[in-house]
Amino acid sequence: MKRIFVAGDISKEKIDFCIYDGESFLASKVVKNSKSELSTFLKQVDTIFTDGKKENVYNECVFAFEYTGVYNNIVLKLLEKYNFKVALLYPGSIKAVVNFDRAKNDTIDAQKIAEFAYRFYDKLNFYSPLSNEMQELKALITERSALVKVKSQLISKKDDQNKFLPSNISMFLKKNNEKIEKELDEAINNIEVRILKVIKSDEKLKENFEIAISVPGIGPATAAVLIACTNNFNRFKNAKQLGCYSGVVPFQRSSGAYKGKNKVSPKANKQLKTLLHLGAVSVLNSKNIFGEFYNRKTGEGKNKMSVINSVRNKILKTVFACVTNKQKFKPDYKFQFAA
Repeated sequence: MKRIFVAGDISKEKIDFCIYDGESFLASKVVKNSKSELSTFLKQVDTIFTDGKKENVYNECVFAFEYTGVYNNIVLKLLEKYNFKVALLYPGSIKAVVNFDRAKNDTIDAQKIAEFAYRFYDKLNFYSPLSNEMQELKALITERSALVKVKSQLISKKDDQNKFLPSNISMFLKKNNEKIEKELDEAINNIEVRILKVIKSDEKLKENFEIAISVPGIGPATAAVLIACTNNFNRFKNAKQLGCYSGVVPFQRSSGAYKGKNKVSPKANKQLKTLLHLGAVSVLNSKNIFGEFYNRKTGEGKNKMSVINSVRNKILKTVFACVTNKQKFKPDYKFQFAA
């Protein structure tokens, strides 16, 4: 089967497309990232496969994009009515395997995306349209994360302002920022209420949410992020894949005679990793399987941070096992952790 690859480098204002057949780049075009312009372009691409079939030498068309958040939304929504396969790629994976030229521009980036999709076609994860509930959930979680970040930045400045600024200035800033913090708290709370409303509106989301929060160390915020990141636990085949994505699975670093320590990769979903860390810390002194594990390992002289990471990993495995088995956490149940 001969395939044609249509790759796009997406930005807020435009998408740089290139068409690649595995041997040469057939065409390139810059299209405004708007519904009308993209509709026209996709109709032109579709014409290749719907008209003049006797002359058509391609059996399949594959679209490939790097994931760029909301900037992907318009083209993905328009592509839903076509039968083209669509792959969303993690930017880091492309840089790791494709040799980038010294020169860099959006056209070259689109070509690299096309080459990557062609070379690793058998490993591509093809995009499936998300439900309205999942789309809203992802948008709400992204907005909540942004607001929490702004609030933490305001709070982190307080000590420096009190220590290094004149008292009259630091007092003014304190009172002024307290108003902002109060408004941020209200906005965050409104989003959290909306998140729960969205989850409870869908039976499958609600079921997995309630199972997830039954696990010690998993609160409503972490459960919601887990559901959004995993497409309600359908994105990953096993707990190890989810653990790698979350940055809690250690990997060996060795070369020749050198044997390095096992370390987690920095390539991870930072938001999810942070939430899992906070959840792990909250159960260290608890009388459950995670607290007992932590106390036993640290009592044996194990490095505390290494043990905490193991707790994060075990919490994640437990959530995955509970959701897979469709049962809430039970303290006396011996879970068969997925590999």
